[in-house]
Amino acid sequence: VIDGQALGSAVFVGSGLSVGIQNVQVTGGQASSGGGILNNGAVLLLENTEVAGNVALFEGGGLFNDGGAVVVESSTFADNLAGSDSAVGSNTGRTAFRNSTVSNNASLDAFSSVLTLTTLANSTVAENSAGDFGYIATVVWSHHAIIADNLSPNCAYKFWASYGHNIEDSDSCLWEWTNYPQPPHNGHLLNDDPLLSPLQPNGGRGEVEAFRR
Repeated sequence: VIDGQALGSAVFVGSGLSVGIQNVQVTGGQASSGGGILNNGAVLLLENTEVAGNVALFEGGGLFNDGGAVVVESSTFADNLAGSDSAVGSNTGRTAFRNSTVSNNASLDAFSSVLTLTTLANSTVAENSAGDFGYIATVVWSHHAIIADNLSPNCAYKFWASYGHNIEDSDSCLWEWTNYPQPPHNGHLLNDDPLLSPLQPNGGRGEVEAFRR
């Protein structure tokens, strides 16, 4: 367990580094940005890791990726809080979630989001909340992803570039951008209830949302 003990970011990764973090829990971080993990321009791989119970006063309760590249593999982000924006998000970097779960995270600012500049592959985004006029996701690329059971509208301005085979419980995400080239939308299920179970241990480190059907 990496416990930040509310003394700053639980994990800080400096510019120019290439770092892998595996088989740990990152918790207890409290910082201005990047309560759980602050990635300052590095290449970072998180694998089989749970990032939970972290707080940012501004951006990135669980993760703030500032100009770096982050890959999250077989991991869970849960119960992270951002006072301003992006409970799990990026500034100028890109973050990719693969075979992972993003659940029960919250951003408090009125126009905030939970995920920004993010790729989702075979991942679930559920039971998250944004501000009163906010959205769960802004500028997200996805395939074989589930976005459902959230407490705020799923996607802002349909800024969701979809590469096929996604499930959404509304139809706010999976459409073309009007001003950008877009791949074909194949095999989506829109306005569909994926019948997710509550966040709970379902094998591996951390908790995940499992299908009930």
